[in-house]
Formats: sequence, C-alpha cells, structure tokens
Amino acid sequence: MNKKKMLPLAAAAGAILLLGGALAALKRTAAEPETGIALWSITDPDEISYSGNGLEVTLQKGREGGWMLQSDPTLPLNQTTVDTLAQNAAALTAQRKLTGEELTGLPDRQQNPLMVFSLASGEDSETLTVDSKNDMAGIYYVYDGEGSVYTVDTAAVEALLKTPAALYQPQSLTDHTAEEVTAMTVNGVGFTKSEDVWTLDGDPDYALDQDAVNKMARTVCELQTKWTITAPEPEETYGLDSADVAVLLTFADGTELHVEFGALKPEDNTVCYLKAGTLPGQVQEVSAEHRGAYVFTKETLAAPEETPETATDDIIAENPVGGINDYADSK
Repeated sequence: MNKKKMLPLAAAAGAILLLGGALAALKRTAAEPETGIALWSITDPDEISYSGNGLEVTLQKGREGGWMLQSDPTLPLNQTTVDTLAQNAAALTAQRKLTGEELTGLPDRQQNPLMVFSLASGEDSETLTVDSKNDMAGIYYVYDGEGSVYTVDTAAVEALLKTPAALYQPQSLTDHTAEEVTAMTVNGVGFTKSEDVWTLDGDPDYALDQDAVNKMARTVCELQTKWTITAPEPEETYGLDSADVAVLLTFADGTELHVEFGALKPEDNTVCYLKAGTLPGQVQEVSAEHRGAYVFTKETLAAPEETPETATDDIIAENPVGGINDYADSK
C-alpha cells in the first residue's frame, strides 16, 4: 500500500488510542475520586473546640450522647447540626502536604492564626492550626501538631467555624396547639372559647373578630425562640418586672401557660425579651413581631363589618402595645 496513504490512517489510529486513553483515565477518576490526605486519626470525637477569629467554642458530648456547649451547658443545641459539624471536622482532608522547596515560599507563620482547631476522644487529642489564607489558590495553610504544613480548601475550613447561634435549637413554649385553648387573658382582658367561637368576658354578645383572637392564641402556641438566656440578669434588665404584655392561656386539659413579653433588645429592635412558665429561670429572645399580635382595643377586635376602616391604623399608632387600659377606655 502507498506509504503516503498510510500516514493519515496511522495518525488517526494514534488519535483514537490517545482519546481512548483519556476516556479511560476520566472513567478511573470518576470511579475513584481523590479522597485527600487525612488530617486526623480521631474519627469519632467526643469534644470539639475552636478558637480565633472572634470565636471561642468548646463542644462536649455528655454521658447520654448529647452535645453541650462547655461555656453554657444548658443552652439548647441542635444535636443534628452539632453531629454534622463533628463528622465534617473529623473528615477534614488536605489537598497536599508541602515538602522541600515548597516550604521556602510559605508566608511567615502568624502570631494570631485564623483558628486553632482541636478534636478529642477519651484521653486522645489532636490540634490543627489554620494559618495564612491564599485567596488566589482558594486554600488555607494548615499546620498539624508536629509542624507539618498542608493546603486545605478554604470552603471546607470555613464551614466548620460555627457560632453558638448557628448551633442553637429554637424552643417552643408548649406542646399544646391553639385549637386546644379554651380561655385566654391578655393584660387582664378575658376571652372564652366554646364550640370554636370566642366571646369577650363580661360582654359575651359583642361580635369579636375571630381571626384576631385566634391569632393571639396561635402566637404563643406556635412561637419559636431565637435565643435562650440561661443565666439571666434581674428582670428589670429585660423589662420583665413590668411586662408590656401578659398572656395567660388555659387548655382543654386544665393546664395553663403564662407568658410575658418585655422590652425590645437594645442592639436589635426586631427582637424582644420573653419569659414563660414552661421555661422557668430563663429569659427568651423572640421576634418582636409576636408582641404586635396583642395590640388591640375593643373596637379593633370587633368583627370586620363593625370596624371603621381607619380605626386599626390610628389606634395602633397611638398605642404601641394594647391591653387592659386601652380596652377600658374604649367602653
């Protein structure tokens, strides 16, 4: 066969072989992804701690297997979130271990590193120091306890830096539902429910806006806390010595729930303080919007067809928090 005709065929065959080799390599990569370099020998920690970058957190596993914050052991924690943090921390891997000439180009080790991260299991403990960040490469330089240096993906490190607020478990005030509420008192104004219809104590024929009264009952039953102050200051610190709103719910089984809303949080006026009989000895931080459910006068609680169109806006503007005084003035 003509040699000139053979050359294109040979080139094509070579290209096919190269393509086949590349595909085979891709298949191997997909089937066997790189797992990275393990940074810990501890795989099931019972203590996690990290400090630096404005954080100082130590999480410990109790005898019954639940996690707690060492500095605030009674703070409710989302156990699933902390378990995930523990698993991700123990599974942290490095991309590379730097050796030889690679070490000469490293930035000087910082006196105040981003984070010092430790895991412990029983008597064993290990520590990693997260040092300089290389934004171009998307990595941190991480030192182990023996001084070896590794490159670790930026996102993998920063995903572990959870504030206590990010680990917090929001609390409910009761297991009862609003449908189980049979009576309610708000700042001394009483309401009674019979056959799913609310009436005003002392004036049972008054046509109430059922949605508005049901909202007051639902607010307490469905409320979720934003934070728990487990060792509160005196009540006046939170405006709870003379609460803006006091709510008492009575349920069908005869149990009661007493809740008081206090002042707005000074540094965040979207949050207010609350204390509840079901969470004694604690002060809760909750959305300030919940307190607004109890802004009312007798007129604003009237059934829609009896309420003047502009009454609600005018009354709420003049009375930031409603209750017994507003109600008495409206008779």
